[in-house]
Amino acid sequence: MMKKVLICALLMAGVCPAQTPAANGGSGRGRGGRGGAPAVRSPQVMSDGHVTLRFRAPDAKVVNAVLEPGETVPMAKGDDGVWTVTVGPLPADIYAYRFVTDGVTTPDPSSGAVLKTARPNAAGELGLMGTWQSQFLVPGSPTPEHWEMTDIPHGALAHVNFYSKAMSAFRDYFVYTPPGYDPKRSRRYPVLYLHHGAGENASGWSDIGKVNLILDTLIAEKKAKEMIIVMPLGHPGQPLPAVADPGAAPDMTGVRGGRGGFGAAGGSGRGGGGAEPTMSPYMTSLLTEIMPQVEKNYNAGNTKAARAIAGLSMGGRQTLDFSLLHPELFNYVGLFSAAVGGGRGGTAALPTALTPAWAKQFKVLWIACGDKDTTVGPANVAFKAALKEKSVPFTDIVTPGAHTYAVWKRNMVAFAPLLFQ
Repeated sequence: MMKKVLICALLMAGVCPAQTPAANGGSGRGRGGRGGAPAVRSPQVMSDGHVTLRFRAPDAKVVNAVLEPGETVPMAKGDDGVWTVTVGPLPADIYAYRFVTDGVTTPDPSSGAVLKTARPNAAGELGLMGTWQSQFLVPGSPTPEHWEMTDIPHGALAHVNFYSKAMSAFRDYFVYTPPGYDPKRSRRYPVLYLHHGAGENASGWSDIGKVNLILDTLIAEKKAKEMIIVMPLGHPGQPLPAVADPGAAPDMTGVRGGRGGFGAAGGSGRGGGGAEPTMSPYMTSLLTEIMPQVEKNYNAGNTKAARAIAGLSMGGRQTLDFSLLHPELFNYVGLFSAAVGGGRGGTAALPTALTPAWAKQFKVLWIACGDKDTTVGPANVAFKAALKEKSVPFTDIVTPGAHTYAVWKRNMVAFAPLLFQ
């Protein structure tokens, strides 16, 4: 039986069917039949896991497809000016990709599934290394993966904007509420505070990680408790850019970007393996602004037993630091490929507060990393070894894969059922 071919939309919670334009060279025209070049179908997912990407650029000299986590694949030009490449077969998952045409990076213009990879400032600027990418879904068969849209009850996503006095900047966070959420329920919903990585923003876990769909599926399977998930913007405060005079050169002060980077300044909450945690402006905002807002505006748990905290990469380090400083707030802690040891190796020395007594304050202390993660993998191996040497109890998880959401989605599938049991 052939798999259903789905293209994963990067809007809040959805997937949409693949575009069905006319074949290349046929009589079909551009969108809406208004004339122009024949439509291009891309991406095209096959039932055997192969995927064909197409990009119309008749005047280009070189076009490459770049697939997550960074593999560059040359594309071949056809007589119709359409560049094509077929990759795979690929395992069931969601894959990010982009095109590089004569050195210029673009998403796939034939796909509606587009996302930002980098941290935009309050004006939406991506920074020097920020890019737009597209995604496609290779669906699971015969059973869909947990992050696929299926015919089950679904929760809701809300996007909250506010001005942070702690950070002197406009900030935002996303809130997932489970299917059938009841704001007047007598028993408050438990809450997971979930952090993104250095290359994403507050929408990373929903747009790329599909955590809302994962929780919908786990709840429908009765494997996870109904819970609220709060996904804050974890980067340093980024004020709106100043209005410039006509013809002025762009101000590049503080403009950084790029997925998986670890070079931003401003106290985002990251640190070296043995660095003593301190309350960064972001952590102050989380404690004094975001958590109180959530507990006021949602039927959200406000006790240690009803709170969990987790994060990936940079957000994993923030999770570690915040739980070291405030272990009284959370009963569950999850580190997914955390940026320990400065994010790229380094010392295995532990913060002073990281002791067996500290770890025993949590019902779950869960530390995971991909077995092919060259970004933070060696540092995590050393970090876990140091924990074991000091007899710090934790759950040690090794997941097949690199420093990508292919690992972190699977981490969430395994971690969420452990919460609030």
